[in-house]
Parts: sequence; structure tokens; C-alpha cells
Amino acid sequence: FFLFFLIFFSAANAEAEIVKGEKFEGEEITYAYKLEKKADQFFIVKQPLCIELQEEIKITKTRKKRAAEVASVILAPTVFVTPHISYFALQRANVALDEKDKKQHQGDVMTDRIILCGKQEPGSGEKLIIQTSGMKIIKDIVTDSNGAFDLKSIVKKAGDEIYFNIFVKKKDSVFYVSTIYL
Repeated sequence: FFLFFLIFFSAANAEAEIVKGEKFEGEEITYAYKLEKKADQFFIVKQPLCIELQEEIKITKTRKKRAAEVASVILAPTVFVTPHISYFALQRANVALDEKDKKQHQGDVMTDRIILCGKQEPGSGEKLIIQTSGMKIIKDIVTDSNGAFDLKSIVKKAGDEIYFNIFVKKKDSVFYVSTIYL
């Protein structure tokens, strides 16, 4: 009986839970493009887009079992025989739980967000597709080392157009950048 009593009160109970930690930038996947105008010149500017990651942490709480109810049930017969042992056991059962937290990095998981990361830079050497308001496509325009392109030559080529849609063409993708109204 005494051996059971010692094992029960010295045994540990562990509970684990996974909590979310800090969010941070993951792998770069593509670019976000925007059109800027300085004086009469148009520029393409790009900034990397990354997958957002979040750290997962496993927190294990270890508790020593000390339950007053169980102690009182176990010690009920001994209350009459040895009151001083019963008093000691009940005092020990009422002590606050000893807790130890152990934190362990579980890994990084992707959130459902794509975020801007890195610095903006000129969109140099980008292939542009220009679509006129009449749905005519003017292509094979490439930006210079500063990301600039010549809109005047495009306007001359297009004639009487109201606006132009600007797209950046990558291998298998086309990214809408902006619309320019004249």
C-alpha cells in the first residue's frame, strides 16, 4: 500500500500542445510589378513576393500528480490508525502542481498568405505586352536598365487610343501591371 502511495504521488503526467509562433518570410516565388511615372517617363518597378511561414512550437507541460480527492480516498482507513501520516499525505496532496514547460521547435508551416519581401528594384529587361483600348496588342517592348520604356513610340504606333493596358510577360505567365489613360 505504501509503495502504491509513493508511485502515485511521484508520477509525472505530461500534456503536449502545438502553438503558433512568429510569422516570417519564406521562399521567394515571383514579383509584384507596378508602374511609376517620373516627368514624362514611365518605369516598371518590381518587388519580390514570398510565401509567409509560421513557426510551430510543441509545448510539453509535465505535472506531478497530487490530487486531494485520491489521497483522501486512499488514506481514509489510515485516518483512524495513524493520524499524523494522514495529515502529512493530505498536506502534500494540497500543494500546488509542480509544472515544467519544455518548448520544442516542431517546424515551419505555410500560412495562406503571399507577402511582399525584399526591396523594390527597377524592372530592367522586362518584356512588356501593351494592349490598346481597341484590344490591339503591341508587343516586343523591353524595358531598359532603369525599367523605363518609351510610351511615345507606342502612342504613335497605336493611333487614336483612349488607354493602354500594360502587362509583364514571363515564361508561361502574364502579369497585369496598370492601365495608362491618355
